Amino acid sequence: MGVDQYKGLLFLVSGVSVFVVMLLTLRLLALRSSDSSVSDDEDAWLGAEDLEIVDIVEETPDVKSFKLRRLEGKVFPPFRGGQFLSFQINGDPSVARSYSLSSTQQNREVVQVSVKRLEGGVGSNWFHQRRIGDHVKAFAPSGHFVDENEGAQARVFIAGGIGITPVFSMLISHLESARGVEIHLFYGARTQIDLAFHGMLSYLASRHEKFHYHPILSREPDWPGDKGRLTMDFILSKIGEVSDQYFYLCGPDPMVEPILDALDQSSLPEEHIFTEQFVASDAFDDSQIPEREVMVRWLGIEMAYKGRQNLLSFLEQQGQFLPSACRSGVCGSCKCRIEGDYTMLTKAGLTRQEQKQGYALACVSFPDADVDIKPIV
Repeated sequence: MGVDQYKGLLFLVSGVSVFVVMLLTLRLLALRSSDSSVSDDEDAWLGAEDLEIVDIVEETPDVKSFKLRRLEGKVFPPFRGGQFLSFQINGDPSVARSYSLSSTQQNREVVQVSVKRLEGGVGSNWFHQRRIGDHVKAFAPSGHFVDENEGAQARVFIAGGIGITPVFSMLISHLESARGVEIHLFYGARTQIDLAFHGMLSYLASRHEKFHYHPILSREPDWPGDKGRLTMDFILSKIGEVSDQYFYLCGPDPMVEPILDALDQSSLPEEHIFTEQFVASDAFDDSQIPEREVMVRWLGIEMAYKGRQNLLSFLEQQGQFLPSACRSGVCGSCKCRIEGDYTMLTKAGLTRQEQKQGYALACVSFPDADVDIKPIV
């Protein structure tokens, strides 16, 4: 066999080898892709699911953090800092409450919600009686109060009371991502003992040059730091001026509304302002809703309404379907349009833009006269 023939045979064998290696590589990638999709299917979260409480931390005398794990080794689906879990209280589908995630979006093995115990609070008191090892039933993470912007603009987080929980999640997710944006956190409370995560926040501020922590107390004269109420004047005294920052607000209405009004009057674009409203425990007391006898129209069907049911429950009893999850006006799943006079107990589950567009939440809405309910398409 000549030299040229040997060279030809060598090239042929090399070519076949490369081809085989390519086939094996593509096969391996396909198997990995297949395994990944199977894993995604196995980790899928549909409807209410049992979670195990694996740890409990007392943040303040009336705030506890509950660390939760999915069963059978499943991981949590991707979520964003600032979102929440909706829980069926005592496993009852008709009684649901939502609590903000206070852990980072980077950890999907174990997540944490922080719950403030409220006097007469059905959900919070039940949660505070749970123990490590107990199971609680919850829906997948949801919520629109998130930081989706990847820009380098400064962030200004404003929290009052337990409103710190979603803000804390966004904050530590930012710090762990090491994006290096300038961050200010303003946190208003009554006394130092009411400052949840205060030790951790002070520690983080000492470690991160661009994170500035500004707690302010309204009822502790001996507090060595800033005293008084959290106002726009106080915020401006620390940040200088409103320019192109992103603002995130969560807390009681008496604190949030004046700050929102000031921001609305500034030159700050509306898309730079994000809020999440508190929902008071007494907001779900429908005993104050007067009984009505009206007509409800849904998808062209007219139905006689009598009593004081919220419109979501009424539709369900009539065999009609409207998406829902939290049933407490927070998750936004049941948003719709309602034409006619009605009372809505809270707008917490709607973005500011959705509120301006006239959206409603069926689970906390009650007809005052004949109404026409239209799904969002």
